[in-house]
This record gives sequence, structure tokens and C-alpha cells, in this order.
Amino acid sequence: MRGARAAMLAAIAAAPLAGCAAAAIPAIAGATIAAADGKTAKPAAQAATAPPAAQGEAAPPGPLPAEFTALVDHVRQRAALWREGAPINSLVLDDRQTVLNPVAIGCARREPLVIIDADPSPNAEPADDAARASWTPVLAAIRAEGVGILWVTAKADADTASLRGALGPGDTIAGRRDAADRKQLIRQRWATTHCILAVVGDTRGDADEAYDYLRSPDAVLPIDSNWGQGWFLLPLPLALDLVELVD
Repeated sequence: MRGARAAMLAAIAAAPLAGCAAAAIPAIAGATIAAADGKTAKPAAQAATAPPAAQGEAAPPGPLPAEFTALVDHVRQRAALWREGAPINSLVLDDRQTVLNPVAIGCARREPLVIIDADPSPNAEPADDAARASWTPVLAAIRAEGVGILWVTAKADADTASLRGALGPGDTIAGRRDAADRKQLIRQRWATTHCILAVVGDTRGDADEAYDYLRSPDAVLPIDSNWGQGWFLLPLPLALDLVELVD
């Protein structure tokens, strides 16, 4: 199945979708959010204001970078809709997806969760001191909404024990069960038991492995509509440095 999917992705990437064709393909998950009254909720404004800190955690002075604020605003908006009982979809695609017919996993009344990829991409710039400082109030704001945080890693599940002590209260880390496992399957497993409000990584493949098969990094996919609407590219900490971010 993985081979067939890779072949299809390669074919699509070789001939990127035109604007009108891409628009005709159904958008998924985070493109629009159904509010409780049936109206479409507007995307949260990206004003660069620092979110309030959780009890016992002080936010650093000054505004957050806009991309961090966008994540916090999105989680707050989705968490509010979840509490109201609005029908929302997870920001993870299930294994029935194809490039031309992506399928989102419904949330039902599963507990809300944000997935953050803990593995820095070798092609991504390391997080600088300012980015590291920004993560502290961001994580506090997510937890203050009653939303769990799942850190996903390509490490074997048995090798994550040393990292668990560095996580914040209520946080979880998930690794691969065996050699055949991969992060896409980890995300899908957790989406069957939780409502995934957002997915964060420092490379596009951290949101969906479809991006890992593209011949052209600029190829257009129907799932691109999720960026900024549930999927976020942010400079991430090194997994071994999590303690600096969540203590």
C-alpha cells in the first residue's frame, strides 16, 4: 500500500495541480471549521500578543512571533468549539486517504490533543534562543485550554523512557512500536483515540508523510490548505532539550 501511494504521489508531484484543479478537490480537516450554530468560524487573527501563562508559569515579556501566536489562537478556537460540542475533524488523515481524495478522522467526543514532532529535521534551522523562549508560554497556553500534548519521535518506543521525565505535566511521548512502524501510523493511531486539534513540526512531512515522496518540493497538494489552519511549521527544540522548554 505504501509503495502504491508513493508512486501516485510521485506522479502528482511531477505535474503539480493547477490552481483551479486544486480548488475543485475537496479540502480537509482544518480548511474550514464548522461552528456550533452551523456557520463557518473565521480563522483566528494572528496578532502577535503573548498568550496568558498557565497557573504557576510566567510568560516572558514582549510579543510572541506571529507563527507561534497563530498556533495558540488556532488551538484556543478549536478547543472552544470542541467544548461546545461542535462537529469538528481531526487534523490527521486516516489510512483511507489518497492524494486526490483525502479523508479526515472525525473527532466525535475524544479528548483534545496537539501533536508536536520531537525530531528536528536535518534540513531545518536549529531553534535559536528566542524560539526556545517562545515555546514556554505556548506550551503553557495549550495546557491551560485543557488540551494534551503528544510528542512524536522516530525513536523506538522502548528508547523514549529517558525523555519522559523531561515532559510537562500530562504530556506524552510516543515512538515506533517496531521496525515497520512509522510516525504517520503513530499519528493515525492517536487520532483514533483523541481529537487532534493541531499538528506541529519543522518539516512538512511531520504533518503528513505524503510530502516525503514529492519529487518537487513546490508541488501543490490538496492537503496544502491545512497549513496555518491546523498544521504549523515552527522551529522545534531538540528532543534532548525538552526539559529546557517544559520545566
